[in-house]
Amino acid sequence: MSTDNTLAAWLAREAELAPLLQAGPGPGVATPAQIQGKTGLEMMQAMLRGETPFAPIAQTLNFLLVEVGPGLAVFQGAPSPAHLNPLGTVHGGWFATLLDSALGCAVHTLMPVGRGYTTADLSVKIVRAITPKVQRVRAIGKVVHCGRQLATAEAQLVDADGKLYAHASNACLVFDMPTPKSEPPENTPRKTTMRLLHTMLRVGNLQRSIDFYTQVLGMTLQRTSENPDYKYSLAFVGYGKNPDHAEIELTYNWGVESYEMGSAYGHIALGVPDVYAACDKIKASGGNVTREPGPVKGGTTVIAFVTDPDGYKIELIQRAEYAQGAGLR
Repeated sequence: MSTDNTLAAWLAREAELAPLLQAGPGPGVATPAQIQGKTGLEMMQAMLRGETPFAPIAQTLNFLLVEVGPGLAVFQGAPSPAHLNPLGTVHGGWFATLLDSALGCAVHTLMPVGRGYTTADLSVKIVRAITPKVQRVRAIGKVVHCGRQLATAEAQLVDADGKLYAHASNACLVFDMPTPKSEPPENTPRKTTMRLLHTMLRVGNLQRSIDFYTQVLGMTLQRTSENPDYKYSLAFVGYGKNPDHAEIELTYNWGVESYEMGSAYGHIALGVPDVYAACDKIKASGGNVTREPGPVKGGTTVIAFVTDPDGYKIELIQRAEYAQGAGLR
């Protein structure tokens, strides 16, 4: 094939690939899902078809993958004034990048599923200068050896008439790829070292409050303590113990029988399987239901409000998942 015919074939190959690359994901890095279960050759073929991202450096330096096969990778580049060094010829880094790409990808084509590589050594010999007058060059990389731990390859940089501009060789380390960590399902709670332990309420009569939260709301008295030096007593109640369950800390400061609620406090919320039944029980136990059971304004969730002996508001929210759990029935 004549030089003109070879160059025409090269340009036709570019024109054939351009729509595939433009329609694909563009430059970037493939996601684990895009390459999972693929051999190295299958990954390179998917890139060639525009199904996975191509290397961003290819866009930066104006070259593209044009052919792959077992132990073979061919890149085609278009030298331009943007690639010149101060002497007016194409920078050696451009040579090296095309050759390195061909060498590495040739090795990549021989990687089985779950195996990867990294370049450990690259040797480039430039034998002739390139100027933008050279329309296209190709870096043709071929594997010389591929073992369990080491692979080597050789490559040549040539133009359409076969003129050699540079040649190179490399050595790659071959290894097992780490298994990608699967993403947790959406709404999976994040692991954290922090825990919600308790909410503290100041009360005017400790025993009265203990009776309300245990006998009316069905909590369990977890523990109590007294501090004579600072004149206060504590009682912790809840549907389970710290750290697995949050508790309510009832604090009685000796001699203080009431507090001003203020406008900042909102409420405590409890999930119950049946708000109507829970309110009936609270009323029967002497509790104060301040908002009768019914749908929340503007919604369908059934709620109710009660107050404890000190006036603290408690919201009851109907939640079917608590039907078999502890707490109000």
